Amino acid sequence: MAVNKVDYAGRTLIDLTSDTVTANNLLSGATAHGANGEVIFGAVVTADIDDTLTVAGDAADAKAVGDALDNKVDTSSMVAITAAEIDALFT
Repeated sequence: MAVNKVDYAGRTLIDLTSDTVTANNLLSGATAHGANGEVIFGAVVTADIDDTLTVAGDAADAKAVGDALDNKVDTSSMVAITAAEIDALFT
C-alpha cells in the first residue's frame, strides 16, 4: 500500500501530496514517489545534442521529429523527449 503523507504526534513528517514528479519528467533509470505515494520509474531519455537521430520514414516524419526536438531544447542545449512522445508523433 502506497503512503503519500505521514503525520505523527500532530506534525506532518512527510507530505508528497503536492509533488509533481511523473515518469515523463524523471530521467530514465531514476526512481521517485509520486503524489499518490506510488513508486515512479523515470522515462525521460537524454542524448548529447551532437548525437545523430535516424528516423525511419519519409521527410515529413523526420520534420515532425525535428520540430518536436526543437521544442524540447532548453537553455543548456539538452534535449529531453520520451519514447512515448516520439511514438505519439506517428499515431
